[in-house]
Parts: sequence; C-alpha cells; structure tokens
Amino acid sequence: MHHSKTVFDKAFAHAENTECLFDMQHQLIALVDNHQQILGVLQFELRDDNYAQIETLATAAEKKGYGYRLYLTALAAVGPGMQLIPQACQDSDVCLNIWYKFYMEPDIIKTSLNGTKHYRFDFDATYSHELAGLNPDIICEQWDVWEITDDIYTHVKSGELNPHPSNVSFTLPEPRRAHLAKTVTPYVFTAAQIEALNKCLSLAYENLGAPAADILRQGVSFPAPGQLVSSAQAA
Repeated sequence: MHHSKTVFDKAFAHAENTECLFDMQHQLIALVDNHQQILGVLQFELRDDNYAQIETLATAAEKKGYGYRLYLTALAAVGPGMQLIPQACQDSDVCLNIWYKFYMEPDIIKTSLNGTKHYRFDFDATYSHELAGLNPDIICEQWDVWEITDDIYTHVKSGELNPHPSNVSFTLPEPRRAHLAKTVTPYVFTAAQIEALNKCLSLAYENLGAPAADILRQGVSFPAPGQLVSSAQAA
C-alpha cells in the first residue's frame, strides 16, 4: 500500500505528456494530456478554518495513479499550511485507498480530526476492522474485547487509538509542497470547460473512460501540456 514519494514526485516533475490545471477560483483541478483529453477531475471546497475538503473525484481509468496525482496536487496547490481532509461521505473504495496511501507515507503530516467539527463518528465506529491495521500495537485479544463491547470508538476519542484515515487531515512538509507546486499550472476555466468538467464529475467513477464519457471529454478543448507556463516557472 505504501508508495515512494520519490517515484511519484519525479513522475510529476517530468510528466511531459500530462498537466494539472489548478483553478482556485472555481475550486477545480483537471488532469489533461497532450491530446487535450481529460484524464481526471477533482473538485474541492475551501473551509473557513484552514481546511480544504475533497468533494468529488472522477478519472478516465483505474490504477493509473490519476486519482493519487490529483489528490497530491490539491495538497500542494491549495497553499502552505492548508490541511486536506476527506469528503463527508466515503462512497468510493478508490478514494479510500488514496487516503490509506497518504496515511502510510511517512513524510506526510497526519493530524487527527478528533475534537474538530470535521470529525465523523461513523467512520471510526463502522470501520473498526480497518482500524486494527492502523493500531498494530494492540493485541488481538484486546481488540476482540473492544469489538464485542463496541468500545473502540471510546479509545479513538481518547487518543489511545489511531483514527480511521477519513478522520485525519493531511499536510505536506513545506519543501515537498513547494516542489510539487511548481509542477502545477494555475488556470481559470471557462464556462464551457467548467460545464464539461462538472458533467464528468457527475458520472460514476468507472464510467469516465466509457465511450459515452468520451463525448464529454472531447467536446471542449483544454490547453495541452507545455502550452501554458505556470506563474512559478515564469518567475
């Protein structure tokens, strides 16, 4: 489940055939290729307390790293000190897998949402079996007792147990964040581009690469990688 940051970051820096367009105004990120195709779209929402929350993700193919790249782009591009948090409703195993990858990366800063308004009881209460892998120091016998008495949540709430990844905020160390931010292109999408991106987001995860979705993805042109110069590069 762990992925090396070196592999992903190097891929970002030299991904000549793809580009992440980041629109802070409309809180959208699009991953496009050199054929101006939409490979993935991510929508986030800025909160009033230094958090950026993932809202929706759609990608054109599974197991290509598109979702991971979009999430990591959000971590890098929203700004120094901003904390990325999961969507309020986990409806995709793909999204959950990305949070697990973040959780297992040693240099990504993890902060429990316990005690904040973003903490969601149901994740720690419902996914107790998944918490076992995140708390390897607890012996099986003790865990079995807590599951029988439905007492796992109490120990998460007290800070004795690590919470579910959906109850954690994620932040990149500033050197890595600044490095990745240089690979992101600031951009303001047009009304037609936003409409196309929103239609892609309305599709089921598995359907964005389907023929019907190709009509949406080809209907509006986007700048090809290298066509735009990010402000960081221009400076």
